[in-house]
Amino acid sequence: MIEKSYELYTPVCDGCGETLEECYTFEGAIDECKANGWKITKDGDEWLHICPDCLEHIKKEWNGR
Repeated sequence: MIEKSYELYTPVCDGCGETLEECYTFEGAIDECKANGWKITKDGDEWLHICPDCLEHIKKEWNGR
């Protein structure tokens, strides 16, 4: 998720809660996610922001099925 607090946007992993550097724009927060290897995906009506560690965990979980 991208949390907005006052005039700053903070990327937060929907898996573990890890945060990235605060940004002054929503687009900057998206760019920060992409620059740090995060996966941004839509699940129904909700956008999910997943850090590389959680993404790896999800991949391992799916491969184990």
